Amino acid sequence: MPSFDQHITQAKVNLNFLQESNILKGYWDWQITISFYTALHIVNAHLAKTLNFQYSTHVKTKNAIAPESLSPARLDNETYTSYVALQNLSKRSRYLCNHKNTTAADQAFFTNEKHLSKAIKHLDVIMEYAKKKYKTKFNEISINNIHLKQSNVVNFNVSDL
Repeated sequence: MPSFDQHITQAKVNLNFLQESNILKGYWDWQITISFYTALHIVNAHLAKTLNFQYSTHVKTKNAIAPESLSPARLDNETYTSYVALQNLSKRSRYLCNHKNTTAADQAFFTNEKHLSKAIKHLDVIMEYAKKKYKTKFNEISINNIHLKQSNVVNFNVSDL
């Protein structure tokens, strides 16, 4: 099982890749997916630290970190909600589905820059959790996104180029 530090290292690699892919303009789906897998590594680092264990499925991970669970790895409501929202955005990006609209089975739900801004905000919440709980340090990542310009993200240097 990877250690806390190994998961954090991979999260940092993913953040650098997110910054590099953002330069290409577009590819919102991939940037959202990178954001989710960055968050997943942060959550897995948390699981490694609190349980010395890593779950093999997204469902088991989500259950272990749910605020209402009895697990010592449970997260606060805000962090958990951000993780679930980011996971749903990633599913939309990868499978063109919308968890809020299950009746439109024949419709494709694409992602755009506004969805990326939501993903970045959720990732920022998860990163802040790790910084506060474990004193984890992340380099500030540059992101171009007009929808983030007025937001209060802490771990991202936002421009609207």
